[in-house]
Amino acid sequence: MARDLKREPERRPATASDGETPAVAEAPGAGVSRRTLLGSGFALAASAGLLEAGGAPADALPNARAGSLQRASAHTLFRLPQDHKWHAGGIYATGQLEEWYYWTGFLTDTATKEQFGLFYNLFHEGSAPGKVGYRVWFALYNLDKNQFFWTVQNMAVPLAAHRPPKSTSRNDFQYTAHTANTLFRTTYRAKPDIWALHFKSVALNAGKPHIGMNLKLRTHTPYGYLPLTPYGVENENAPWTGKPNPTTMRALSYYYGAPKTHAAGTVTIGGKTHHLAGSLWMEHQWGNFSIANEPWTAAYIWSAIQFNNGSIFTFRQWYDQDLKPLLNLGRHSYSTPNNQTTYGFGKSVEFKPLKTWHSPVSGRNFPAWGRLTTEFGTWYYSPMFPNYELPFGYPPYGTSQKDIWEAPCRIHTGSIDGPVVGRAYLELPNILTASFPQLP
Repeated sequence: MARDLKREPERRPATASDGETPAVAEAPGAGVSRRTLLGSGFALAASAGLLEAGGAPADALPNARAGSLQRASAHTLFRLPQDHKWHAGGIYATGQLEEWYYWTGFLTDTATKEQFGLFYNLFHEGSAPGKVGYRVWFALYNLDKNQFFWTVQNMAVPLAAHRPPKSTSRNDFQYTAHTANTLFRTTYRAKPDIWALHFKSVALNAGKPHIGMNLKLRTHTPYGYLPLTPYGVENENAPWTGKPNPTTMRALSYYYGAPKTHAAGTVTIGGKTHHLAGSLWMEHQWGNFSIANEPWTAAYIWSAIQFNNGSIFTFRQWYDQDLKPLLNLGRHSYSTPNNQTTYGFGKSVEFKPLKTWHSPVSGRNFPAWGRLTTEFGTWYYSPMFPNYELPFGYPPYGTSQKDIWEAPCRIHTGSIDGPVVGRAYLELPNILTASFPQLP
């Protein structure tokens, strides 16, 4: 039970689609340690073992070669490295698919020693039966100069999905998609567990400079890959009350992360190249719901904290349509460097907004200062710079009236001006801030 998932030996495939018949793993309860969850696989919630619902043909992506997408994990235990892949088929071919890779973190320019924050998010989204599109969010923050460049690109284009050149594992994959001004390529090699991120686009702000990113990532100890709930599944607040349908995995998402992922490579903005190295927080989620069409999926506060002592903490706090916290739906986990993780749900964790930043672009109020009360301690958020908004739905960037604030913060004790004990990313999504009141 103590072996690391990312080093799990490969097995002979059980189907032509590169899936496996999962081993049975005992479903743990809240408060268990990480080691209880590792071994034969992450445990799923009570929906494990149900049959897949019918839907569009599994091969909905014509440019995806056999085995390059994961088609065998709905209603089963999920395993790594197999489920690092994007998912397709069965219940996920119905047009209700949200899946994303997410990376945020802190990097240093190895030449100038400037400090940077990075936000990079790739979406694999169903829009109708058999139709899948892609969305990319990128932001690079210079934390010494308060400069940042960002873009949000929607890509209604085919995905090329196959094994990378010189592949050594059937769990390797490479995903590529491009439009006239944007290209992403994500490569994963199971041996030796390395991700490569390649991205080209154009920033939407600051004169619209060209963006180029090439990073190599490798998860490292002490945490490796972690389920971010005790079951590896999260409730997505359906609709506004948190009542999902497990028979179709409706409004549930599989959920794991790699809180400390070493990153190294280059990011070029407008012809200036930064050689960067540091650590990113990685997450992978996929489930049967639609962010674009269902506002309750974007009514939350999310954050991941990296404490100076090596511990980590993450939570999500949901809200109803009247902006009242749904604390009973909240989830959190706290991990320490001695490899222990404690999970929990409900009212034991609460983020209380204390102060807002008012955007001159969108007119929204962002609760970027707040108090986080937990069973492990009380901490305070302050933004490194409050103007790190991505107003992609407001002129001159767009007209959809959509927005997100995803930015680095300092973590304090005592007050929002107290001693700094860590750093975090704080996510304030579209529905939460659409009508958030101004606080002093």
